[in-house]
Amino acid sequence: NLAEKYMYEKTHSLKVSELACSIYDQLGPLHPFGQPERELLRYASLLHDIGHFINRSGHHKHGQYIVMSSALSGFSHDELVILGNIVRYHRKSMPTREHFHFKVLDHKTRYLVRLLSGILRIADNLDRGHRNLVRKVRLEIDQQSICVNVHADDVVDIELGCAMDMRQLLEDVFERKVSIEQVMLNLKS
Repeated sequence: NLAEKYMYEKTHSLKVSELACSIYDQLGPLHPFGQPERELLRYASLLHDIGHFINRSGHHKHGQYIVMSSALSGFSHDELVILGNIVRYHRKSMPTREHFHFKVLDHKTRYLVRLLSGILRIADNLDRGHRNLVRKVRLEIDQQSICVNVHADDVVDIELGCAMDMRQLLEDVFERKVSIEQVMLNLKS
């Protein structure tokens, strides 16, 4: 298992994967992709932090290198390039044609990478503190906006703020404003 080989943080990665897949499913009416692309998102979510094995600084770039240099059973070369790009763009920098491994993709695949990276950015930041506080997300979608309602057991202001900081890519993909708000479940005293 590639994630275990590079000592991933299992609890965080599973939570990010759960949140990312939920967001993907709820955005289904807005994009043309299905189950195979969801699987790519799930794997990218599990692998997004493996670059920490090399160095925390630039871990997204290290992660891209690891993924694209690995022989992951069940994935074609093209799928590994997609996975590597999603891992690469789960952080601050936006996908750009100045980056070789992104510019070589066809238009539809670049759109897919932007979509899945945008989702992963939000999901990752909803577990920013690695505290596993977010229980679920529910999306409200209209013609102008996407509201991500975050259900959590405790205050997750830091996570909300960080996720809001990372919403631009998803806004660009869907040409809609994205907001992220908390719905309290059981506030601890």
